[in-house]
Amino acid sequence: MTHARTLPRRLLFVAITLLALHSPAFADCKSDNISCVNTCLLPGLAGALTKHDDTAFRSCSDKCDSQLSICLIDEQARQDQERRQQEQAAAAKRAADARQSAAQQARDNAAQAALDARQAAITEKYPGRLAMPLAVLLGNPGTSVRDVADIRQLAVGTVLLKGRFFYVSEADHQVKLLDLVAGTTQSLNIAGVKTLSAIYRDGKPAFPVAMMPGKAPNELAIQVLDSNSTPRSPVIHTGFKAYRDPAKDYTAFSPVFYLAGNQLAVYSYYDADPDVRVFDLTTGNQVTMMSLRGGRGAAVGVVGDHLVVVAAWPGYGQIKAFDLTSNATLFTAPLNVGQVGEQDGLWSSFSNNGRLLSVSWRSNDQKSNRSAWYDASTGKAMCRFDAESSFSEKQGLFASGTRIYSQDCNVVRSFDAAKGGSLYPLGSDHWTVSYPAQEYKQQLLDKDGTPRLDHLVNSVAQLDDGTFLLFEDKQPMRLLSPAGELTTSTVRTASYAIVNDPYFESSWFDDGYRITIGRVDHNVGMAAFMAAQNKDDYETTAQYKSRIASLTTPFSVEGALGRYDADTQILPLTLGKTALQLHMAADDARRLKGQSSATLAGTAKVLEPGVLEIVSATLTAAGVAPLPVQLPKAARSGTNPAPTASTSARQKRKN
Repeated sequence: MTHARTLPRRLLFVAITLLALHSPAFADCKSDNISCVNTCLLPGLAGALTKHDDTAFRSCSDKCDSQLSICLIDEQARQDQERRQQEQAAAAKRAADARQSAAQQARDNAAQAALDARQAAITEKYPGRLAMPLAVLLGNPGTSVRDVADIRQLAVGTVLLKGRFFYVSEADHQVKLLDLVAGTTQSLNIAGVKTLSAIYRDGKPAFPVAMMPGKAPNELAIQVLDSNSTPRSPVIHTGFKAYRDPAKDYTAFSPVFYLAGNQLAVYSYYDADPDVRVFDLTTGNQVTMMSLRGGRGAAVGVVGDHLVVVAAWPGYGQIKAFDLTSNATLFTAPLNVGQVGEQDGLWSSFSNNGRLLSVSWRSNDQKSNRSAWYDASTGKAMCRFDAESSFSEKQGLFASGTRIYSQDCNVVRSFDAAKGGSLYPLGSDHWTVSYPAQEYKQQLLDKDGTPRLDHLVNSVAQLDDGTFLLFEDKQPMRLLSPAGELTTSTVRTASYAIVNDPYFESSWFDDGYRITIGRVDHNVGMAAFMAAQNKDDYETTAQYKSRIASLTTPFSVEGALGRYDADTQILPLTLGKTALQLHMAADDARRLKGQSSATLAGTAKVLEPGVLEIVSATLTAAGVAPLPVQLPKAARSGTNPAPTASTSARQKRKN
């Protein structure tokens, strides 16, 4: 009876133990326990069943039980420690976010207080006139920002073109095309697409590429689309295998595409010995293939009209470039980044216009960087830097560390504001600095190295007209005009966005993955009006004042309506956060009943630099014809205006 009672309990323990080991929480204990079972427990169990002697079985069972208990205790302690670390990290992030939010709120409050004071001074100076500083007109009335789309349930991998947005829906796994102008969405009849990529031209996406499993689930097939969603190629079976992360349970394709004429070059970042394959877009057939066995840091680009591949062979201290169409060697050049270890990072890239080639090295411990630049056509060595570097195609200058260099590698200027960061070109005369010690947040510098922002932001982008877009994590996006006017929009974005003027795409992880698409609209006439207010270096102050006094332009801006006061006949209208007190007859104000907002329109003229007056002002709303408005005069407003010299003198005479 003892054996009968003992064995079922032991067998039950074995069953529970084996089941427990299948739990992900106990995965780290599995190998040790299986070793114990294989060497001791199973033979002991066999002896107990055949010889009716469970001494060895119990001894082994206790040993395995003890080992498993210790392992589970250690595993539980490890999980508890990991949970505490995650909670501490989450608490630290919440505290950092709260500090950032409080600092931003303090800056906003200070800016608004200064703006309110300025508005009050202008109102006193120009009584009875609808006068206000430019900042009250939302900073830059020549530019406005609005939401275009908010998309959820989509796969990672999207393509933003001018007016068109391609994505893969997780709901029906179809490729969708959203017309950003018409607001319509259509499904494209392309089966099995997992994600999207793009072919780039001049640094911007030009053609979407649908990526799908090929003849085998782990093989890559692609189809190139036109910007209007028409297939530009048949389905092309590339022969590339999926990349599988050995430390994580997922697979992915990571190809890069380059197009020259009708020839498409494809290669994968993650292949140890990458092949570059060229396909004909019309037939989908492979035209040629080049093996870069032993090569590292490969890059493909369009140099002139040719598809070119370059790679480095550190063992030989060389880089080589090949014409992918003819397989001819274009040049061999020295690898000018010094000694390269097996575990060090090494990569190459072409400039957007294909004129220059860079090779960059980073030590395995991430603490050291070197970079070298070459003429992409000839391989002639240009500049070498003991740090990261970048090149401005519009300015024709290199940047590395805190310094700007000419193409002859001479120092042009040095920026103190870039200390501790890395310089990158932006547009024709600006630079951004990314600070690794501050979560890679950025500052914007002008051509002389003067900071343009009052605090660091997550990222900076630029539109074609020179307007800067400032992105901060889950904060309203701000715009900085070339003239320096700052606009705060109502469109909240993530810390980074893809910009394809006039649209921008911002990715979020907020109750799942989502995309916000916004649009920046320009009032060309207002932009010219704003630019005309800048003083020319060759005009006198008198000439400047005379010229701006005659500047006018049509103007309109939307504001929030307040509650009408029939006694004073005042209707509040809030622009941004600044409230204006407009005078309007009761019969006219009644026509705006039920409206939460209205558009203030009229003709803008310059009273003085930075101050506008809106003449012939009207308020309009949906279904409401324009209604005439004006600022109430001091005697009619019911308010006590600030004393002036004349009012003080009259008061003394009265007393």
